[in-house]
Order: sequence, then structure tokens, then C-alpha cells
Amino acid sequence: MTAAANTPPATDPTVPDAAPGNWVNRLAPATWRPYLRLARFDRPIGAWLLLFPCWWGQALGELSLGHPYPSPTYLLLFLAGAFVMRGAGCTMCGGSGYFDRIGVYEVLTLTDELRESIIEGRTPRATRQLAVDQGLRTLQAEAMDLVAHDMTTIDEALRHVFVAEDTE
Repeated sequence: MTAAANTPPATDPTVPDAAPGNWVNRLAPATWRPYLRLARFDRPIGAWLLLFPCWWGQALGELSLGHPYPSPTYLLLFLAGAFVMRGAGCTMCGGSGYFDRIGVYEVLTLTDELRESIIEGRTPRATRQLAVDQGLRTLQAEAMDLVAHDMTTIDEALRHVFVAEDTE
């Protein structure tokens, strides 16, 4: 057995993208930590990036109405919303975020010939074939290249890239 195999599992795990020694790990009661991590209080940059523009907009709005300062009630609501809503969105992936994921893109360069095809009302199949003939890389082709280069699996590609049936 190796030393790693003899090490007991962490009873209070940290999240890989959180700064070491963050306030959640240092100050929060142990029973609260999983919930604070789930709401991403140990990684607050996303909440700040949402909160500050909201506060700024509220201040400008109140000033434009002739009020001397922003409403404390709305500022507190924005504060709560920025942290609560950020955590709600991030729990969908179990805290993994988009780290180490690869995007699959299909970028259409609209040439004069493609524009004419669309304006003339040609079938979607004919217009798509024209785009492919002019160099369009389809989502399916891009995804299969990622599979061929061992950057993803065929199951993952099929799960996330729509493959339309060949119908007119």
C-alpha cells in the first residue's frame, strides 16, 4: 500500500478554485461550510461583478430622480440577490464550473452568394450545402475532430451536438 492509500479522506474538503485560507475555511462554523461553498461565498468575484454594476445603476437611477442617495432597501436586495442567485446557477454542475471544457463552434461567414441564397428562399439544405462548399465547418465535424484527437468522447459529442435528420 502507498502512503496515499493510507490517508483518510478529507472530512472538510476545499474547492480547487477557492483561494487557500479563504474566510469560509478559516472563520465559518464547520456545519455551515458546505452550504457557504455551495453558494460560492469562498469565491465571491462573480457576485461582485454582478453587484457593483447593480449598485451603480441604482445610484444613477435614484440621482436622476432627484433623490440624494440610493435606497438602502434596494441596495440590500441587490446584495442578497447577487450572492443568492450566483450560488443557484453554480450548483447545477456541482461546483465544477466550465473548467477544462472545450467549446464546439460553427461560425458562418455570410458571403454575397450565401446572402443571395437566403434572400431567394432556397431550401435550408441547399443553403447549408453552399456554406459547407464555401468552407463552413459544421458542429458535427468539429465535434468529431475533438473525438479523433481524444479531447472528448463520442458519447459526450453526441449528447451535446445536435444531429438533424436529413429531412427537407
